[in-house]
This record gives sequence, C-alpha cells and structure tokens, in this order.
Amino acid sequence: QPAPEGTLVFPVSGLRQGLTGGYWSGYVAYGGSHRFTLWARVKVMVSRARVVAAEDLKPGVALDSAQIRVETREEVPAAGLVSAVEEVAGKALRRPVARGTALRTEWLEPVKVVLRGETVRVEAVRGGARLELECVAEGSGAIGEIVPILNPVSQRRFPARVESKGRVVATKGSL
Repeated sequence: QPAPEGTLVFPVSGLRQGLTGGYWSGYVAYGGSHRFTLWARVKVMVSRARVVAAEDLKPGVALDSAQIRVETREEVPAAGLVSAVEEVAGKALRRPVARGTALRTEWLEPVKVVLRGETVRVEAVRGGARLELECVAEGSGAIGEIVPILNPVSQRRFPARVESKGRVVATKGSL
C-alpha cells in the first residue's frame, strides 16, 4: 500500500522479536501531527557482553569468579541477561545452570547466610535490657531477610532479621 511522504520513524519500543526473527512497528510522520502506521519484518542482532557459566553451576552456592566468564556474543537483543561480573558478586543461583549458558538476573538471589536447621545466635533488645541466646533457624535467609526461629527451651517460635552468618536479631515485640 502506498505511504505518504514524510519522516520514517522506527522507535526501539516497536521492536518485537523472537529467536527466529520478528517485526518492527513504526510509522511515517507527515503533515504535522499525522502518522501512517507500518511495519517491517526484521532480524536484529547486536554484539553484547554476557556473563556465562564456565562450568555447570548448582543452585544455592555463592558464585565465584572461577565459575563464570564474560563473553561477547552476537545475539537477539533481550532484557534480563547479566552483562557484568559485578552483577553476580555476592549472589547465588536459584536454579541449576549448564556450562556455556548466559546468566539471567532473575536466576540470581542474595546468598543465604543463615540456613534452616542450624543454630543461630539471637540478640533481643527491649528497652535497656539486652538478651543473647542460641536458637534454631526454621528457615534460610540472606542478610536483611526475616526468618522463623525456634527457641529450643521454650519451644516458642518467633521472627528474626538476619544480621550476618549465624546471627539474627529478634524483631520488635516478637519475644
């Protein structure tokens, strides 16, 4: 179909692409504020740095630099892929990843420093009183997360915030 004369515009937001190709929606801007919609079949490839598994990776284990590498790849543009080693620092995987696979941000989570079933040091402060005791973590958590804790003496459960490896602070009003 013939299009009017004007400026051809293909905004990046109009790119819809799968693994085998896609289409790009755009328009011809003409006559002031008029637009004539059009599209084109495209296959767009870009050169991007990606963080890739250098070996098969297991979930829940802190990643270290020997397990990953940065590669430059010609690929279809995609959101959510990790492009720098700094994005992986201090993180663990939620799922197994095969060697050679580019890492995705949604597969990463902070490393759990308190593990379910381990003995943790609990600090509870109320007013001027400070109490420290050993309890059992009933859930796993990273720094800043709230985990359930069991007092083995009283058999009472309460929430606590993870402060560091093996150390939690009872949340206000939980004891």
